[in-house]
Amino acid sequence: MSERFPTSGSIDLLLAKIEALIGLGAKFPANRGEVKADALDADYYRTLWTEVDSELANVRNAGFLIANPNLHKSLTALWAWCIGLGGPLGRLRGKPHEVYADTVGRLRHLKEVLSHADAPLEVQREFRESALRTNEIFVVMAIRSETEPFKTIARSAASAVGLTPVFIAEQEPENAISEAILSSIRRSTLVLCDLSFERPNCYFEAGFAKGAMRRVLFSCRSDHNHRAHPNGEYRVHFDVDQLKITWWNSDNLSPATSELETRLRLLLHEMGLHLDPDVHA
Repeated sequence: MSERFPTSGSIDLLLAKIEALIGLGAKFPANRGEVKADALDADYYRTLWTEVDSELANVRNAGFLIANPNLHKSLTALWAWCIGLGGPLGRLRGKPHEVYADTVGRLRHLKEVLSHADAPLEVQREFRESALRTNEIFVVMAIRSETEPFKTIARSAASAVGLTPVFIAEQEPENAISEAILSSIRRSTLVLCDLSFERPNCYFEAGFAKGAMRRVLFSCRSDHNHRAHPNGEYRVHFDVDQLKITWWNSDNLSPATSELETRLRLLLHEMGLHLDPDVHA
């Protein structure tokens, strides 16, 4: 895949190369003490790894933040890492598949998006907005006085990891506000969605962000946690309730701020992004 916008066909080829890498990674030697790979396998692995790494970089340059989760450029290094994890060889042979599982899932979803009937226009829009991307985290939240404390949490956690939080209520968009929200999501590195007060627009924007291949983090005011407050007036809807949620309390913002900062830092590391907090302070 050359440096161009990805297509469903190029994604298929990339997935095939990843599957070949996984297959080579699973060819563990029977003796743990001999982890040196066969010369032909080693050369083929290095070629595949280089091509996969380059093609994933092209995918990211097009605006879809899908990282290469395998940092081992040689087959021997991958085997040594797997063996270092410990456990039976049968289980270790499945590690290469586990390493690539999330990346493969995201690439398959991207292929579906590119194959959709409306894909050409949506892809053009995505490409245009992605070219404007900065290190922003778009914050989805209910606009009401009770959620104002969450802005402090979001600002503190974002600035600590080098991200700039964007709140649509503080912007003056030239276009319709609904279009400005979708454009901001496309430009963002990450999306933070607070689900307090069950606002339908928040769920819609979170779903749109997921469909646009953005990583979404969820939060909510602690009294909406039905496990801790079964008789509460509000709660997080079932499908999202199964995901990781940072619960916050307006009387003590520190725990949620610390947890959210840690989540952001881990996610940026997973995505291969290392931002300078001083630039966005």
